[in-house]
Amino acid sequence: MSHSAVRLGIVTLEDESQGLDGWYVATYLGYDTVNYRPFAKVRGPGQRITSWSRRGFRIFRQPTDINHFGVTHKYLPWLRFWKVQPVRLIGYEQTVELRWASEDPTVCRARTIEVVEEMPDGFEFGVCGPALKQLMHRMAEMYPLPEAPPWGMHQDYDAAISPLRAGRTTIPSVEWEIEKQARECFLQLYLHTRNRERSAGDSRHWARSVHDSDANALLDGVLNDGVLPADVLDYWDLADWAPSRREGGRPAA
Repeated sequence: MSHSAVRLGIVTLEDESQGLDGWYVATYLGYDTVNYRPFAKVRGPGQRITSWSRRGFRIFRQPTDINHFGVTHKYLPWLRFWKVQPVRLIGYEQTVELRWASEDPTVCRARTIEVVEEMPDGFEFGVCGPALKQLMHRMAEMYPLPEAPPWGMHQDYDAAISPLRAGRTTIPSVEWEIEKQARECFLQLYLHTRNRERSAGDSRHWARSVHDSDANALLDGVLNDGVLPADVLDYWDLADWAPSRREGGRPAA
């Protein structure tokens, strides 16, 4: 289990009205990946769901934290995120990490939750999340992924991709946790796409092809500033890829 998922205890609250906007759950095929309730799918805004457990539902302030709980990590490319409102608050569940820069809690428990809205696809990755998910699905269909060319063979490409490989962009880098989950998400999606084919072969081969390409550099570039250099897009045959930056995205830490 990740260090950030180690529970220290429940802190109960007397005032249930304290700052309870902006809590999230993740679902796969409609089922909550952390708070499993058979026959109780998350269906839409206004729905209220009550937990059978005395400890209630675990809900999260930061969508990326959900990956450390339950079976969430198995379904990263296909998750849907929902904003929910605690109706019967039990308390806050502290974690080791607890985002020390903020006094606000990052996890809480509630007996009942009310679904507020479904978040846009890619929401968990921030402002550039929608563009990132578009790019992931586009690259997942590539066969094979373009390998990084020998140094000097494509000088324009080398010059354009080098800052992305080094993580130097004009916009400050997003948190490493989001970058890491974006890479895991793409790898799962790519392996799933390859394994649907009869000639898929060894999954380790396809995992190495992702590692040997500049796929992760492209993902990091979109996460950091939302755009990719024209020479990179041309080399990857993505010249017609039109990222859409959507305002909003992941809540500020």
